Amino acid sequence: MNGINYIAAKHVVVLPNKRNPKVYLAIDSPEIARLSFKLYNPFSAKGKGLKSITRFICIYLNSIAKIILPAVKIAKNDFPTYLEKELKQNFLCSVYCATAKDKVVLQLITDNQIYGYLKLAQNQHGITRLINERTAILKLSSLEIVPELRCRGNYNNHPYIVLENLEGIIGDVDIDEYGDILSKFKKPIKYKLKNHPRVESIIEQLIKIDLEDAVINLQKEIKTCDAYFHEVYEHGDFAPWNLIRTDKGLIPFDFEYFVDIGLEFMDEIKYYFQISFLLKGLAGRALIDAIIDAIRVDEIRLLIHIFLLKEIVLKTNDGDACNFEKQLLLILLDGKA
Repeated sequence: MNGINYIAAKHVVVLPNKRNPKVYLAIDSPEIARLSFKLYNPFSAKGKGLKSITRFICIYLNSIAKIILPAVKIAKNDFPTYLEKELKQNFLCSVYCATAKDKVVLQLITDNQIYGYLKLAQNQHGITRLINERTAILKLSSLEIVPELRCRGNYNNHPYIVLENLEGIIGDVDIDEYGDILSKFKKPIKYKLKNHPRVESIIEQLIKIDLEDAVINLQKEIKTCDAYFHEVYEHGDFAPWNLIRTDKGLIPFDFEYFVDIGLEFMDEIKYYFQISFLLKGLAGRALIDAIIDAIRVDEIRLLIHIFLLKEIVLKTNDGDACNFEKQLLLILLDGKA
């Protein structure tokens, strides 16, 4: 269902564009607009510029914005009404639609304050990811790593969770800060790679998707590695845009790809992979070298090998193309020859 169905506002601005809308922001008043724009956090220069200009117009020229910005026809939907009865609150909603169309995220505003952020699954893929995130938050909140869920529920067989609103800055993170989070994810137990349950799980999944040659190559590599690596909670999508600096410190969020029994360094590799590829535009050997330069550990090439196989398994299971990761793996292995 289109994200506009979940809007509970009279005036809405659509971003990034009307033809391919992803974000619907309520701008009923300057105060509401100021809160709504916290839902939209682009990292590209173009996205940041669009947000800055549109935000200024909607906040400081609010009455004009309601006239000059394209009108949006809002369809009726029972979910906002259901939610208000369930939580005993009156909400104004802004909406983010996931690119994969597997979920919508509703920013819930009441009394000119952000009550929280609701994630509602839209299909079976979204249900799987949302249940995974719910499990992660229940586990990590018990360890005081992340805040507890505000609530969770089910609407017409579609699960949802409501996350606490975190006030802070997203994306401005240095190595000491994210390293502290990764240390909290770390468990006491260690394994050699050939016995690590996370590696064993990846091998099992590689066999299921008919990549036996990749299994043989990996087993040859890990057989001679005598180093031990911690079992950890793996975030799965560890990146600057999934970390927020608050007055209580740095807090991770967005745990849709969480792995309970994970492998040390997978998140750190993901962090530099995301920065190098998505923000700096690196690819091929330059991308691999950037990760190697950033993470100083003797077994980094082997760990990148495992990381790329993990990503190939994940994308294959999600039905996404993984040619980029396969090409990186070939470059990595060629560099070892």
